[in-house]
Amino acid sequence: MQRDRPRPRIAGRQTIQHGGGLGMVDRRGGDNDHDCNPNRGELAGAGSCCHLPQEHPRPARPSWCYGTPGIARAGQLAALATGNTAWQLAFEDAFARCLTDPVQLARITDPGLCHGWAGLFQTAWRAARDAATPAIAAHLPHLAATLARHARPGACAGDGFLEGDVGTALALITTAYGTTPNSGWDSCLLID
Repeated sequence: MQRDRPRPRIAGRQTIQHGGGLGMVDRRGGDNDHDCNPNRGELAGAGSCCHLPQEHPRPARPSWCYGTPGIARAGQLAALATGNTAWQLAFEDAFARCLTDPVQLARITDPGLCHGWAGLFQTAWRAARDAATPAIAAHLPHLAATLARHARPGACAGDGFLEGDVGTALALITTAYGTTPNSGWDSCLLID
């Protein structure tokens, strides 16, 4: 029998239930209506094992491993798994708004998977395939073109998978064919 524990709260928002930290999907404020990232204090207060500073003054880079795209895709997958349409729509909206935020997009500095255009494109491509609305898919042509413009040999930190030319090339294959990768290479990113 599991003991009842107090449920953590996110910055005055509703109680987190069933392991879903959804405070980020309706978070607005500051100078930017697109700012929907949870701040580090909210994550730490939500029971995170990390020791994080209380303030995160700006949105993170929109990458698959942290920032709105990765969090929103994980939330979208959880919502799909639990059949929670409201959460699905909220996470998809957060993702789509991120894709129109010039402040966040300006923080992308390389074409790679980890923190670059390739990771953003591949995460958006996977999210768009499961989305209830066309909002994320509408951004795919622009993301593909931006990735193609930035991708060139040597533009990444090396030739590796996460931060190198290999990962970028794999995402470019997705842009070219527009189909699920036969190899399933992006399953290691936990976005499929």
